[in-house]
Amino acid sequence: MKKLTVFVLLLFVFSSFAEFEIKSIDVNIKMKEDGSAEVKEVISIYLFGAESKSLYLSGMQNNEFSFWSSLLNLPGFRTHTNPLVADVKDFKIIPQQISKCSNTYNYCIGEIYFEYKTYPYYNKSNGQLIPGTGFFSSEQYKPRTTKFIANPAAFSFESTEVEHVQRIGEGTTLTITLPEGSKVLELSPLPKDLEGINLPTSDYNVFSWSETLLVKFTFIYEYEKGLDDEMVAFFSDTYASLKTVLFGREGIPILVLIIILVSFYIILTSLKSVKGRTP
Repeated sequence: MKKLTVFVLLLFVFSSFAEFEIKSIDVNIKMKEDGSAEVKEVISIYLFGAESKSLYLSGMQNNEFSFWSSLLNLPGFRTHTNPLVADVKDFKIIPQQISKCSNTYNYCIGEIYFEYKTYPYYNKSNGQLIPGTGFFSSEQYKPRTTKFIANPAAFSFESTEVEHVQRIGEGTTLTITLPEGSKVLELSPLPKDLEGINLPTSDYNVFSWSETLLVKFTFIYEYEKGLDDEMVAFFSDTYASLKTVLFGREGIPILVLIIILVSFYIILTSLKSVKGRTP
């Protein structure tokens, strides 16, 4: 207990002289075929002076968001996903070793990763998907083909004076990667490096924005499952349904009924076989 108290006091003293500043933020969203997403946010931080470097290194084994938030005391140190719209799970915070230092300007650079997964929300009473949740809403409108429509409210960048308009600020980049084979139907605003593309297109699956106003952000794409994927999904669903039934409350009676029917069939087959051999 005494050691912990000493550490907290030292942390307080050092933090009084420490200076941190966010260098850049990279938000990388990798969409999955089912509409869930894997997210990795990379927060690069300037560590000015020896005190900042010492404090940063002292927390290398700490994976608590509250610790790093208190230590750095930076408004931009946060996730860029709205948890009211997207269901955030498996959140991890991973501090990285200091990458480089400048003796001339007396600073070093550290990086902290946020890694997590997001899903749409489901109604707890009936298990139905709640529309307008997750990064993208889904709609199966063709055989094997699902349309995904972006939910702008799931993103959490800088707010502006205009309602529902967000700003991807200076030093911040949003990158969305779609599953291979996806076809983009609508996209606005276009990334600066893709302003000349014609839609719809299947030629690109990585899209990045920086220093951009998300005004009426529109992103619609479709993904078509292959026949093999559809068959695997069918048998997986069938197996899951059978497992639920057999191990549920009615499972034993159903299993007994199946055994009786199979036994009855075997007896009938045996009787017919014996009757057929009788002269």
